[in-house]
Amino acid sequence: MNEIRIKLTEKQSEFLAASYQWPVVFFGGARGGGKSFGLRAIALYRAMETPGLKVGLFRRTYPELRANHVRPLLTEHPWLDQYYSKSENIINLPNGSSIEFCYCEGEDDVLRYQGREFHLLLIDEAGQWEEGWFWTLRGSNRSAVSGIQATCLLTGNPGGIGHGWLKRLFVDRRYRDREIPSDFYFIASMVYDNPLILEHDPDYVHRLESEPNEVLRRAYLDGDWSVFAGQFFSEFSVSTHVLPLDWQPEKHWQAFWSHDPGHWHPAVWLLFVTDERGGVYVLRELVEREMYPEEQSKVIHSWPESIRIQHNTAIGGADCWARGRDGGPTLAEQFSLMDPENRRVYLVKANTDRVQGARQVRDYLRVTEKGPRLMIHPRCKQLIACLPRLVHDPHRPEDVLKVDSTDTDPYCGDDTYDCLRYFLMSRPIQSKQDPDAPFVPYTYDDRVRMYVKKRRERLAKQSRLMSKGVDSVLGKKW
Repeated sequence: MNEIRIKLTEKQSEFLAASYQWPVVFFGGARGGGKSFGLRAIALYRAMETPGLKVGLFRRTYPELRANHVRPLLTEHPWLDQYYSKSENIINLPNGSSIEFCYCEGEDDVLRYQGREFHLLLIDEAGQWEEGWFWTLRGSNRSAVSGIQATCLLTGNPGGIGHGWLKRLFVDRRYRDREIPSDFYFIASMVYDNPLILEHDPDYVHRLESEPNEVLRRAYLDGDWSVFAGQFFSEFSVSTHVLPLDWQPEKHWQAFWSHDPGHWHPAVWLLFVTDERGGVYVLRELVEREMYPEEQSKVIHSWPESIRIQHNTAIGGADCWARGRDGGPTLAEQFSLMDPENRRVYLVKANTDRVQGARQVRDYLRVTEKGPRLMIHPRCKQLIACLPRLVHDPHRPEDVLKVDSTDTDPYCGDDTYDCLRYFLMSRPIQSKQDPDAPFVPYTYDDRVRMYVKKRRERLAKQSRLMSKGVDSVLGKKW
């Protein structure tokens, strides 16, 4: 077999060394760090070094795959052309190793690789991948050959639909129950680590430094994972919008609930308080799947601030009023008909306009002379993780791209954002500036009396209109 010489940078050499030690390695950050070159160079080096090694090199689309890996690899090493099968898109080396070039534009493409065995699984620009796709494909990253360890190598930049899960696993290092922290290793990529681009295109760094948009400049040049290109709520910052851990609201501030229903994907409840200037504070969250309404009600009523919620009302998403095929009660009816011991919840329909809702959230996040009007308590971890990973809908730039939860990651969706949007679109009233006045919560009997009184007033008004020949629904005479 031909002898090859591959010159790697210091960071690319670290990437190669890490591929022998950790099950999953991510080489990511700023643009121009030599990530794609390093990935295909490692693919060839490892395939020639280890007989029988099966390598799968993935990219999102076939044109990207061909332009960024197939053509460059055959150009850099022309002798590989004799081993390359264009019809199968694979390089079969004489030692029994193979490098297969693969692409996944959607979930159906990902499922085509179930049951396959890739000893070395390489995903270039993983930020373009949904988390569920990664975990599905990771099931094919295995080895039944003695002496060959299964390894997954990823590259990527800040941004895209995969920004959230990459940041969670490799930057923030926040892991779920079944994830093993020692499996994941991160190598930060910087343009200054790539001497070739600095030598052959010195103006490239200047172009990155000259980017007028600070958000894009921090993402492209510094590889800053707190912001990225395409991020919808670039106004959001943990340092600005997250409260201190020991922060407490004033006792006279009024409290509110909002609810985004769900069962197989998470049901979300958020608890808010508002101050005298119209500021909104998110104090608590419940984000759980497969939890029945009675269980949800018990949890949200256990929150200390819930006693301040007048009439037990909550802003709810439209699905709360959806009736199933069996004609059973809606979620709104189930919450309102619960036993007094569990304390009922009366849901009010939210304004679900997505574009106006996104604009409203952005307005609350905007920092003014008095600071932002939206603050979040650090215990609301799912909401804090959700907001920075939301991106623009490419077909509707004024809207947030809809992201659903998956079986592999039920918390990767935008459910907490929807719940926040519902509440902010309700334009909550401000709390009265009277801190010395004691707060007296409504008792259950008080709520019943007020409900009966309002019901009687509505019936009396309808009766008066009917006596005058006016239809209260149509709003005109018969």
